[in-house]
Amino acid sequence: MLNYGSLIYGLAPPTHLALLDPIQNATIRIRIGAFHTSSALSLCAESGYPPLRYRRLNLTASLLTSILQLPNTLVHDILFNSLCHRLTYRKSFTDIRYFLNHTFFKNFHFHCLPPIAPSLPPWAMTPPNIVFKLCKYPKNFTIATVYRSLFLEILNSFPGAILCFTDESKIGDRTGFAYSISNQIFASRHRNSASILTVELQAIFQCLEKILSTPFPQPDSFLIVSDSLSAMSAISNVHSTHPLVTRIHTLLTTLSSSPLHNIYLGPQS
Repeated sequence: MLNYGSLIYGLAPPTHLALLDPIQNATIRIRIGAFHTSSALSLCAESGYPPLRYRRLNLTASLLTSILQLPNTLVHDILFNSLCHRLTYRKSFTDIRYFLNHTFFKNFHFHCLPPIAPSLPPWAMTPPNIVFKLCKYPKNFTIATVYRSLFLEILNSFPGAILCFTDESKIGDRTGFAYSISNQIFASRHRNSASILTVELQAIFQCLEKILSTPFPQPDSFLIVSDSLSAMSAISNVHSTHPLVTRIHTLLTTLSSSPLHNIYLGPQS
């Protein structure tokens, strides 16, 4: 309940917002049966609920990211195409973007992909040919040699296909992705805060763009190999509104003259 409307009342002065902290602390204390002497931070750590201040900041960043994907709306013009308002005389904010910048002492620049409409409506699109055969074999009960045998069996079912591999990597606070087409490797950095799904989709998107822009000697098909089940599941949904997924669908439609298939590989394959 404290999340409801927090993006608006979160602009209130800090002294007013501090009145809400005891409400959350008391609720958590009752929920987990903690002592009355337990500190607020220990309650949050034990329960897994972040302090209200950080929850409001997270919701604010998510809202701004969502609004950026709607550039033709009035609220977008007010927040991103006009000057940020400063603090009022009561130390309250009148602009959520300036509130976020002021809190972190940093001027944030949001870069979001706007959604696009595919060239074909969802009901007229041909679902991507994705092979989920390896998903039928649980990772914990399947040895690597079985995965390898099944993978080779799938490869043999697409004779003459040009092999493409995609992968993402998140080490510490650094994120990147790579893809290969016919043993030629391409790698790039990505935004460190990006999710694993976003980075894997970006790798597949870049791979498709490279296929589209590179002349090949009349290949029978392209075979994109990925180890991301979530990315393959997202691409298989022709009704998806994810900005990267819709762009992948557009490229797949453009490449329909050359049959292109996708495979999900188990982590041990």
